[in-house]
Amino acid sequence: MEHPLARHIEAIDPKRHYDSAEVAALLGVGSAALRPLVLAGWLPEPQVPRRSGRGGQPVRRWRGSALRTAGARKRLKPLDHDQFAGTTLWRLGCRCASCTAAHSERSRLARRAAADAAFPEADRELLLAAVAAGADMKSAAELVGVSTMQVYGRATRDPVFSARLDEAGAALCVDAASGKCGTPTGYRSLRCRGTACRRAHTPTTH
Repeated sequence: MEHPLARHIEAIDPKRHYDSAEVAALLGVGSAALRPLVLAGWLPEPQVPRRSGRGGQPVRRWRGSALRTAGARKRLKPLDHDQFAGTTLWRLGCRCASCTAAHSERSRLARRAAADAAFPEADRELLLAAVAAGADMKSAAELVGVSTMQVYGRATRDPVFSARLDEAGAALCVDAASGKCGTPTGYRSLRCRGTACRRAHTPTTH
């Protein structure tokens, strides 16, 4: 495993000192992980402890030359998986199954949080009202500033929203009396985007 500082060696100034926040940023971890990394031999002991002010806490700093030396090391002691979070270990370079799973789950939750922020409940309610009033899905999505992919993506993972979207989408049926509603022909020929025709066109589409 390559030392996580290896990719930053050329950017580290050997003549200056780096504080905890800067070293943590280089490693991609929280400051709380630095001391365990020192104890594990992945980081040298801070070289210049000093106080942040009168009566302040000691400020630990690392000399750039020492960080460059650490980053150039080829043989690293395996880190204790009981001591570090899987997401931290993944950022430090571990790609074992458990660390990869932890990273994947964190990434999934981050993507979901971003999707929720981009399409909040107030906008979902506005979209449902617009669809129920007869707006096609593309127009309703544009009204609240999202794409149809975002709308259907939300429906895929939110069964309550999916059911309400289907209920609202029933209003989009353009000609129920024709007998074509709920068929692929209704979707193609009538350009119907009601719930039944969408399902007939693509069975897996909400």
